[in-house]
Amino acid sequence: MEVQISYNEFLRFLRNHANVDVSRLQIIRKSSRTLAISYDISDWVPTVTISVSVDKVTEHHLYLSYDCSAAASMIISGVVSFLQSKIPAGVKVDTSLKKVYVYLDVINGLEKVLQYVTPTDIYFDADVISVKGNIK
Repeated sequence: MEVQISYNEFLRFLRNHANVDVSRLQIIRKSSRTLAISYDISDWVPTVTISVSVDKVTEHHLYLSYDCSAAASMIISGVVSFLQSKIPAGVKVDTSLKKVYVYLDVINGLEKVLQYVTPTDIYFDADVISVKGNIK
């Protein structure tokens, strides 16, 4: 089974559910495992670019890593520290290792999906994010 979401749909989701100004956001596919995400914070702060890679997908976990400049890393560390209480249960951000651990079975709403589907892979095509899984 494969589910795809276009980058435009993903941006629309961020705008509607995370209150992100997507007009300042750009997503660029670097490889099938890595996206470069650029965000223009404001007119007086340089654009921040982060490369996010899918390291591993298991039945209940998603392991991501990110790469960015030292300045962007400091911004991310500050934002994560400041917004720690707003990070959803099931998501752990380790800014010292530049890793994001997503515990799928802990995220509200996914437990029902995981009863029927086992995720096997996430990859990036030219226009879509693809999620593969096996039906149980």
